[in-house]
Amino acid sequence: MKIESLKDLEKKMDNEMLDLFREKHKGMEDCDYLTQMQKEAFSKDEFWESEENIIVRGRTSSGKTMVAEMAMAYFGSMERLDNNENKIIYLVPLRVMVSEKRKEFGNLFEKHLNWTVFASSSDYQDHDDDIIEGNFKIAVMVYEKFFALLAQDTRFVKKCCLIVIDELQMLNVEDRGAKLEIALTKINMMNQRCKLIGLTTLQCDVLYLQKWINAKEIKCTKRPKGLREYIIWPDKEKRNNEEQDSMYTLFYYLNEELADEDECVNKDKSESGEHGKEKKLYDKIVRPDLKKGKCEKSLVYPLVNYLFSREPNKKPKILVFINYKNSVEEVAKNLGTYLVNNNLVDKQTINPIKEEFVNLKEAEEDIGDFINKCLPYRVAYHHGGLSKTVRNFVEEEFRNENGLIDIVVATGTLAIGVNMPADVVILAGTRLPKAGDKKAYMSSSEYKNYIGRAGRLGLRSADCGESYLIVSSKSEANDYWNKYVKAKPINIMSHLLNLNNKEKAPFALNLVQCNSGIADNQGNFELAQYGSAMNNLFFQYCLL
Repeated sequence: MKIESLKDLEKKMDNEMLDLFREKHKGMEDCDYLTQMQKEAFSKDEFWESEENIIVRGRTSSGKTMVAEMAMAYFGSMERLDNNENKIIYLVPLRVMVSEKRKEFGNLFEKHLNWTVFASSSDYQDHDDDIIEGNFKIAVMVYEKFFALLAQDTRFVKKCCLIVIDELQMLNVEDRGAKLEIALTKINMMNQRCKLIGLTTLQCDVLYLQKWINAKEIKCTKRPKGLREYIIWPDKEKRNNEEQDSMYTLFYYLNEELADEDECVNKDKSESGEHGKEKKLYDKIVRPDLKKGKCEKSLVYPLVNYLFSREPNKKPKILVFINYKNSVEEVAKNLGTYLVNNNLVDKQTINPIKEEFVNLKEAEEDIGDFINKCLPYRVAYHHGGLSKTVRNFVEEEFRNENGLIDIVVATGTLAIGVNMPADVVILAGTRLPKAGDKKAYMSSSEYKNYIGRAGRLGLRSADCGESYLIVSSKSEANDYWNKYVKAKPINIMSHLLNLNNKEKAPFALNLVQCNSGIADNQGNFELAQYGSAMNNLFFQYCLL
């Protein structure tokens, strides 16, 4: 069945249900509009089969979330012999995503269909008992909380008809991949009638995953909104063909992807697919801090200057990613001062210290600088150390076209899955904090997630988003062009492959705890059953 619009789905779903999705498209020219990703998914028979697992691969903002929501609406409303077995679980990697999805699903399903939607994370614990007892219709959980609840009781999973795993590529990640793998293994063993839908990016190869959960792939390479992808660096200014020691300016390489096109258009690209000739971004002199680890951060300010100066009457919404909490706060506070000193904010646009700002102090004690040095200049910062109230405030005001915030400086809390559309994304460096206080270079899939916040469909007027990766030198720009811009998809692999037997032991024991269905009520189990459980793990399929 070929699907081109929501109207074509009337043979599959009743109009009342489809109207929920038309309501989501309110304000768009065509309320029956579907992205190419959604057309591909809804045209596949396997999407509508209750016991057919699928993995959905597409670009950021291609509409993967609505693919999942349509499945939730369809399978959640399906009549069953036991109508108590129609629960839905939506798994996400970050607690900020729990908050957003809880609100999104509440507006879509709870408001119109009276379906109970509960959230579960460190921020949301009030309904954990309800989830364990199966007293819910939709539960939105972070991976680790799902893993923990399964260790207490597994019966609620047996009542599920659908489980959606958002950002499935997290199976690769050191500090959470193994727990997600154990949780999905339990689902595979205990409720094979439950449909699994995995959502992931094009930067990930899912061959091993397909074998593990016996899933079919639904893939779309088209981008619904264009993206101009820059790598910029400082270099010495030349006057009369001579380098000026203290005078730097910004240069760039550019990769451009057009909306609804499979292939990219590289400006001045050679036939080999490499970047073309470097170009000067603008003529102003910049003074980067050339100390190790500080150059990228110091260039955020002149880059914002450039972006604001292009169209003074139409300032873009900008997300700046730095990935270290202290640096995030420092840059956000300094940006306010910088904008004023460089006449980049009009006095009429400066936010007064409103009562709602002061009220934030009740949620966050040490927030004086945030209120006094950031918010008046339409700047904010966002990281996991802030209270839920402050994080929600920042997200709502930035998301709102006429909101009080134009620039957010953030850690990776806003990089994955969160609906924070921006005109411009700036990445100040490529190092990320990892488990155990280690630092490592971001992967190509992580990079694509960051820049995917730019130019998201339907929420900003610009026809094309822009991303800027700031690096310290031309040689780094050359390296990162191949490592990130032109990166090939990486295999999603089991993190258990990286662990020795001693490190694997806690996860193996978790599989055979009393409530897993593998051991009896006294915790006894047969070695054959244990072996069978271990053979169902993802890492075994990665060894084939």
